Amino acid sequence: NASRRDAGTCFIELHHDGFLDEPIEAYICFRAADGKEISDSAYLGNLNGEAETEEQISEKKKYAEVKQRFDVVEADYLHQMKNNRGNPVDSKAFRSLEKEYQVLKNKLEHLPGKPG
Repeated sequence: NASRRDAGTCFIELHHDGFLDEPIEAYICFRAADGKEISDSAYLGNLNGEAETEEQISEKKKYAEVKQRFDVVEADYLHQMKNNRGNPVDSKAFRSLEKEYQVLKNKLEHLPGKPG
């Protein structure tokens, strides 16, 4: 289905063939007037699913923050282990890094808000 830019809308009628009871994930893309170019698609969202609660949004945000920190710590930890041929480095800084790595890894396993 298509719509002109000056119209500003496009209505797609869905018939009651059982599709309305299923999750509907909507995407949109744009085509040039000459029809030669088309944009990447953009995700519009779940049209008939349940909206996320404030608690779920907060959990996902918290998970993303912990995951971001874990990715940084993990990269540093694994790099140091690799440079020392898989053996722990004998320093206070490395022991602190290793402890943070283990704590964040454990937290990610048990923290609500995981994607999927």
